[in-house]
Amino acid sequence: MIETERPSVCLACFFPLPDPAPDFCPECSAPISKASTFDHVEIVRAQGEMLRRGARNPSRIVVVGMWMLFAPTIVAFALLGFSTRPASLLTSAPFLLLYGAILWKVTVRFLATRRERAREEHEHRYEEPYDHWSDG
Repeated sequence: MIETERPSVCLACFFPLPDPAPDFCPECSAPISKASTFDHVEIVRAQGEMLRRGARNPSRIVVVGMWMLFAPTIVAFALLGFSTRPASLLTSAPFLLLYGAILWKVTVRFLATRRERAREEHEHRYEEPYDHWSDG
């Protein structure tokens, strides 16, 4: 069996890994080894970590991807729930709430991060430079 080379640091958080490198980073739980793509339980864990990382600090592409993934599903569940019997609305309501909450949280976090970056850039741009005329 050919042994593959593992990185000495986690590529997600740059945490130094111990010598016998684990399958997952002890700091951020990101998958490190290729074994995480073969074991079904580890696949779910790796996908969950990817989604958590994307929802924690979402970029524009993550937000667009989430909207493309969840918005059509929300519309489909809403149409299904309202077009048929009232009981079907009860069965689709949890999915509507869950997917709506995911979209809301990711979008709000993206906008908050964007506002924070703009505020920091504004503060940095308009900081008072060293006033060399007042030293006298």
